[in-house]
Amino acid sequence: MIKDELKAFVCLRQEIQDLSRRIVQIETALQGGVSRIDGLPWAPGVTDKIGDCVPELLALREMTAKQLKTALIALGRIQRFINAVEDPLLRRIFTLRHIHNLSWQQVSNRIGSVTADTCRIKHNRYLDKQDGKGAAARFRRSGAHMENAQPG
Repeated sequence: MIKDELKAFVCLRQEIQDLSRRIVQIETALQGGVSRIDGLPWAPGVTDKIGDCVPELLALREMTAKQLKTALIALGRIQRFINAVEDPLLRRIFTLRHIHNLSWQQVSNRIGSVTADTCRIKHNRYLDKQDGKGAAARFRRSGAHMENAQPG
C-alpha cells in the first residue's frame, strides 16, 4: 500500500508539470509566440486569441493551484513518514527518491557508496518488511496517503 501511495505522489508531480507546460504554451501563444496550442480546435482565418485562450488559461491555473496544494500536503506527510525511518542510509534513499524525485542511478550517485540496484532493493525490502509490521497503518496514521491529502 505504501508503494502505491508514494507512486501516486510521483504521478501528482507529473500532472503539475504537464499543467505548467500547458500554461506556458498558452501564454506564449497569447504573446504572439510561435507555440501552437495542442488540443484546441483550429480553423484558418481571423480568430480572437485572447477570447479563445484566457478561459482555458484561467482553468489551468486554478487546477494547478489545487494540485500544488494537494502536493504540498502530501509532501509534508511523506516527509514525516521518511523521518520515522531509523536507518540513516534508508532515510537518505527515501528522501532522494521520493522528495527530490531522483532516479535510482541518481540516488546511487548522490550517496556514492552503493549501486542503484542496492538502493532500490534496500528501499523495497524496507517497505515490504515494514508492511508486515504495520507500516501501512503507521503511514496512514501519519496522513501520508493520498486519500487524505485532498484540500478541504
